[in-house]
Amino acid sequence: MEDPDGKGLVAIRYGSQTVDPVTGLLAPVVGARLDGSKKNVVPVTASFWLMAAEQTNNVQVEALQREACLRNTYWQQQRQREEDVLSDLDAAVFLCLLRVTEASTYQLQWSGKQLREAAVELQDLAQTEVQRRAAQRPNLALILPPYVLHLLTLGK
Repeated sequence: MEDPDGKGLVAIRYGSQTVDPVTGLLAPVVGARLDGSKKNVVPVTASFWLMAAEQTNNVQVEALQREACLRNTYWQQQRQREEDVLSDLDAAVFLCLLRVTEASTYQLQWSGKQLREAAVELQDLAQTEVQRRAAQRPNLALILPPYVLHLLTLGK
């Protein structure tokens, strides 16, 4: 892309400043796209996406809403299936441990404390993943039109 200070060509980098073709002002780069007519890559700015968002197609919006609804339903059902499997597994492990401790003097390798510590560690990892996903949302706000971001995040 052309350097905004007039120093020649520079690499297209996310967050770097370039002259916005829509407004003519300096704006951050949020992506790149292929210009088919010139057969080169051009930087994309936030105002380009905002301009594209103003030209919404109601059929596409409805299709996106249906898709988001279907995916949300699928993942809710998937979570329920996983919770059912985990509760069955938990009950099976508990019965197995109970039988082993009753049937022999075999000492368990995992104590209750160790199991609780492992569960806390898994919860910490899950919380870290939630925070990582939340940190990505501001970047999505620069790239996606507001109605698309609202639909994909279900307004959260």
